[in-house]
Amino acid sequence: MKHRVRMYDSVVVAAPVDVTRMDTGDKVKLIDSYVSGVKQLNVTVAATHAGRLTRNRGFYLPTRMKKGANTMLSREDGGTSPYPKPVLLNHNRFEQNDPIGRIRSAEYVDISSSINPQLMPVIKDFHINRPFYQFVDLVETLMESKLIYDKQFKGMGFIRSMADITDPDAIVKVLDKRYMTVSTSADTDRAVCSICREDWADMGEPCEHTPGKWYDNKMCFLIAGDLFYEEWSFVTKTADEEAIVLSILGTDSNGGIYTANRSD
Repeated sequence: MKHRVRMYDSVVVAAPVDVTRMDTGDKVKLIDSYVSGVKQLNVTVAATHAGRLTRNRGFYLPTRMKKGANTMLSREDGGTSPYPKPVLLNHNRFEQNDPIGRIRSAEYVDISSSINPQLMPVIKDFHINRPFYQFVDLVETLMESKLIYDKQFKGMGFIRSMADITDPDAIVKVLDKRYMTVSTSADTDRAVCSICREDWADMGEPCEHTPGKWYDNKMCFLIAGDLFYEEWSFVTKTADEEAIVLSILGTDSNGGIYTANRSD
């Protein structure tokens, strides 16, 4: 029996230092607009990245992430879900029953052109649909090159997603930057160990290797298969350090529109 493995991109640690800076003038306009009655924020985020290791020792394939992006969306918005997937806080689907917003768009953005030219043949192969075991071979090549362990490596692509945030308290916290880092949760049909290549989803239990531990100069992590996204959340600290707010757009009760972009 094939199992599903739930993948999270979040870790709980101390509150983050500023990783984004909104232009001060625009930020003041947005906060002033809230005082005068902002009803909704459209928040665009880099929700999750492919081709780089997360703090939780997960690795997402570009082709699978691109394919899975539309699982975030309702059929009305071009996706596969009967309803818009929710935006939550800290993946809390139980104690907090009400979402703070709903996802309205999601698209995969390829950023692989900025990678070391010597590795481009391998990187290009990651973007071609092929049998899963061949992707595992390509990951092995990345491990040998050490690129996959480089903390400055931003990956091969990401999901850019926009959500309507309608919860009043969440609107304030997005505007004053308490909410600025995000995390996705998704089910996957594969979770393959980078060391022994056993599939945890197929076995229904972990192998003998521990994610994050090193074995003969190779780190153990899990390579995910197809991705079925359930939501994205604002979190205190994300396991994907590049998963942050990119821009915000606010609409007040009088129809006024205010925008701010990430300037860092």
